[in-house]
Amino acid sequence: MKKLLIAIIPLFSFWTHAQLHFDLEVADKTNAVFRLLDKSKIPHSMLLDHGYDFVDVPNYDGVLRDNNYIVPSIYRDLYNSLVSMRTSLVVPELVDPVALEQGWKSATKTAASKLGKGAQATAVSLNGLYYHYSRIREDALDQGLIQVLDGKFYEDVYENNEWQNPYETLEVFAMSLACTQISNSKVSLLLEDSQWRTNQGTLVESFAVDFGDGGGYQSFELGEAIEHQFQEDDDYVWTFRMKLTNNTYRYCRTPVKVTGKAAQQTLTARNPECTAPWGETITDSKAYLGVQGVAELQIAAAKECKKISRPLIVVEGFDSGLTQDHPLYGDTHLNTFLTEAGEKSNSQELQNLISEDTEESFDIIYVNWADGTDWLQRNAYALEAVIKWVNENKEDGAEPNVILGQSMGGVIARYALRDMENNNLDHDTSLYISHDAPHQGAHVPPGFLYMARHVLNELITTPIGDISVAVASGQLPVHEARELIDKPAVKQMLINYVDSDYQINNDVHKAWQEELMAMGYPQQTWNIALSNGSHCAQPYGVEPGQSLFRLHGSASTNFGGDLLSFISPFLGGAVGVAFGDIPTILLGFLPGKAKLKVDFQTWAIPGGDDFVYKGWIQYEKKNLWVLPITRTITNKAFPWNEENLYLANYPGGAMPFINTINGFEEFEANFLATYNLNLEILDSPINFIPATSALDVGNNNTLLMEDDYLRIYTTTNPPPQELEIPLHHHLRYFRGQRHTYFV
Repeated sequence: MKKLLIAIIPLFSFWTHAQLHFDLEVADKTNAVFRLLDKSKIPHSMLLDHGYDFVDVPNYDGVLRDNNYIVPSIYRDLYNSLVSMRTSLVVPELVDPVALEQGWKSATKTAASKLGKGAQATAVSLNGLYYHYSRIREDALDQGLIQVLDGKFYEDVYENNEWQNPYETLEVFAMSLACTQISNSKVSLLLEDSQWRTNQGTLVESFAVDFGDGGGYQSFELGEAIEHQFQEDDDYVWTFRMKLTNNTYRYCRTPVKVTGKAAQQTLTARNPECTAPWGETITDSKAYLGVQGVAELQIAAAKECKKISRPLIVVEGFDSGLTQDHPLYGDTHLNTFLTEAGEKSNSQELQNLISEDTEESFDIIYVNWADGTDWLQRNAYALEAVIKWVNENKEDGAEPNVILGQSMGGVIARYALRDMENNNLDHDTSLYISHDAPHQGAHVPPGFLYMARHVLNELITTPIGDISVAVASGQLPVHEARELIDKPAVKQMLINYVDSDYQINNDVHKAWQEELMAMGYPQQTWNIALSNGSHCAQPYGVEPGQSLFRLHGSASTNFGGDLLSFISPFLGGAVGVAFGDIPTILLGFLPGKAKLKVDFQTWAIPGGDDFVYKGWIQYEKKNLWVLPITRTITNKAFPWNEENLYLANYPGGAMPFINTINGFEEFEANFLATYNLNLEILDSPINFIPATSALDVGNNNTLLMEDDYLRIYTTTNPPPQELEIPLHHHLRYFRGQRHTYFV
């Protein structure tokens, strides 16, 4: 065991009031402190002391400093601070944080749609704010401008019937991208009028941006996109400048990692004449539960542009879309596949097939789901339509299809191919490859799921009462993370699923497994399974009662979203996309006066007291001259009364912890410095896709015992008949690897 900071990518939940816990007492205690003040006299109807300032709002005043870079988590904290400091409903344009996120994502998708699927540029949608607000002056009490009663309440002061003004006016300026990593060298930057918020509209004259590559400032206007081309992949700092009508300027800046050139070079290496893939939208005519599935294709030809002769259909796995790495295609897409299978692979044979210009090169048809969290059957039907489209559009004399299904995509491809055979449809596929696919389900420790629901379901109602802000902020949209855990694909794949009532409910998973087992495997293809578990069946070394991690200390709200962004069992390689290498420059981040004291602990395998999760959150805010406002918002603990949880220790494709990304040590040091937190973490990965699941040992007909999980499965050491592997061939890595990793 050692101190580490690992991470959990926003895992999940559903936006219904039945699940959410709204704390009203913090607002009640805050209103009690300020109840004697005449709110109509507060300039701008916004008072910092009255709000939940989990970030040092005055530090973001339009003056560049070493400790006021803007990243999505900081921007969200600034926005929530502004929402909470309102003292009346007349403050313009500050909507519920969920509406902010929905509008932001919608603007990004609209901008991407206008560019089109074959566009060379990636749409980048900004969100921006500029507000004047008030704060109680530090000398207000000494100067007789305000009084404090019983050390508990503020009260206005009048001299000769004239009100004494205890307030000073401050300002905040911020602009942010939704994602700090862009996998394209060319960007189209846009700030829609609907995504710009201010209470000082008459003061704002113009905007400009410096992309940090030596080109200087470029002017832009609300609603009009500007394009910019980066010559090199690198870490850049984009600086935004706002000119006011009094000829003064306000600035803010954000770090951005640009990685597009490498991906473009891979495409060019495959075929110098074809510099960009082309896109197709495929909708299946076969609906599931009354709704049709949709797939978005990215097609990269190997030999002749826009001609398919040697098709490799790559079926993506679970895609939450949370990181917004690509506004149309989500967390994983053609570029991420080319990077993982081509550039990062040590296999020249694989590079010859995927990323090099050779006689063996495939024409890649990458399948992105319109909804990568949908019912597996619905996306399987969409894949059937994709296969039909490929067969109708490939060249005469083209080779049969090869289908590679990664993770969830592996079971979807299996289902689709067999369903086509059952309906006498020719899929013209010779080889089906299942890459670390959860044929018998995926394992996420229930302690993580309990924690995800607990942290993400907590909200604090603002003092004015019309809006609540999430306790967990962070790099990714919290309401979408909250919804994710109840998505159909999550319920279908997880071996142990925690429902909205904090109960283990595996009914959907069991129903899916029965249907998949009845469907069987395609009979007209050669079927291969690849497991990322250890070839030697080496367990991960997790012991009963051994803490998976414990986080405790004092933090801002974005500890929650960032914490839940540290392990990402469903986002895989997209972990780094959410964060890039940005934490290095966040050292010195200043918290506000409001703080959360937290203590979370999870266990992968329960010990003597059978608990898999314990956690509590306490709110504290210190204001001038009055007693602190404190409140324990929530305190929960969950034991484990089901079957054993040794799955975490068994061989399998490893859950992709954040310590696998570049720059993790800097991230760890800066995160712990940014927040006054302590974290103890298991210095070992844990099993995500059991090898027995990836290989479908026993075809899900046999109750597996510990010896079965720890068995070495090879073609030279075949298992007994009841543990038969229902594929023609199977492979495992010598050592266990991260889920869907290519060696």
